[in-house]
Parts: sequence; structure tokens; C-alpha cells
Amino acid sequence: MNYRKFIKTRKKELITLFVILLLSSSYVIILNFAEIEEQKRISELKLPIIKKISFEEYTLGGLVYVNNSIWAISPSKKALIGFNESGDVLAYFSLNLSAPWGVSYRDGLFYIVDSLTSNIYTFNISSSKSSFVMSTNLTLLKGISWASGKLFVVDISRSTVYKVNITSKTVTAFSTNVQLEAPTGITWNGTSLWLADMS
Repeated sequence: MNYRKFIKTRKKELITLFVILLLSSSYVIILNFAEIEEQKRISELKLPIIKKISFEEYTLGGLVYVNNSIWAISPSKKALIGFNESGDVLAYFSLNLSAPWGVSYRDGLFYIVDSLTSNIYTFNISSSKSSFVMSTNLTLLKGISWASGKLFVVDISRSTVYKVNITSKTVTAFSTNVQLEAPTGITWNGTSLWLADMS
């Protein structure tokens, strides 16, 4: 596992998170997070692993937890894959994208970033169709997450989190109050944004 730091950007609280932010890996690691101080970095994570699921034929990018299922992007297969916590594959959808990576979910749609074009797309599993949302004009997008009705993306080459307005088609830098080096993942637990930094 290449991640060395997880960064919490909001207030202290007791939570459990599914860690679904892996880079060039064929595993999903589910960890139990205890109380973390505000803006504290956790180097060389030594948290109790709840479960490790192996997918040797897939390289996994971004993942998201939706309705008791884990949905993963496989950049190598250019696919969206749904599976349960036992590792059983429940659904497989091919994506007509150049380099899909990060994924988030809202209102019945998966939001996916293409790391090669830095475009954002939606994918509807009912119709098996992807739709272009907007171009961000950024460099190398990896993570994407909805948080309190707002959409965020991370650009690993710019070491920056951005807030995206898909209505006005605008992108603005978002301050995390911590120095990022190589952010590759972002997720929201209902209260706080969590970032994964590969440095």
C-alpha cells in the first residue's frame, strides 16, 4: 500500500471509515479509525485492519461505498466494478473514458474523473451510459468527492484540492490548512473531508 499519510481537515471526532483510496494496488483495505486530532497527519498507518480483499486481475483506483456495496474504478480495465465486503463481484461496467480514476456518488449517479483529460463524467448504471459533465482544465486528477452538496477534486501534480461548481463550470482552489505533497484521494464521512497523500 503506497499511502503514507491520511489528513483530516475538520474537527476531532470518533468515526469508522472505509479506506477506499488505493494506488496501483489490487487490494481494498478496510480500517477502523479511532479519534484523530484536528489536522493531524498519520504517518505509516498502524490501524487495525478489519478486512483485506484481493482482486489480483484488477488494478484499483478510486472507490466509493454505496448502499452496502463497494464500487471501484479499475484504470487498467477502464471499468466500474461493484462488489460486496466478501469480495464477490456484483457488477461490471466498461467505461468509454481515456483514463478513469477517482469516483464519487450522488443522487443515483457515479461521478468519475479522467486523469488523462482532467474531465468529469457521470455514469448511470441503469442505462450503462456515461455523460460528459465538464472540463476542469487541471493537470492530473486522481480523487473526487461530494461533500455537503459541493464537489471536490484533487490534482496530484499541483498538490491541490479544488472545489468544482458543475452549474457555473468553475474550478477554484480550496485551502486545507495543511501542506499537501502528492494528494491522490479524497472522501467525506458526513462531517469531515479526508485526504490521502502519497508522499
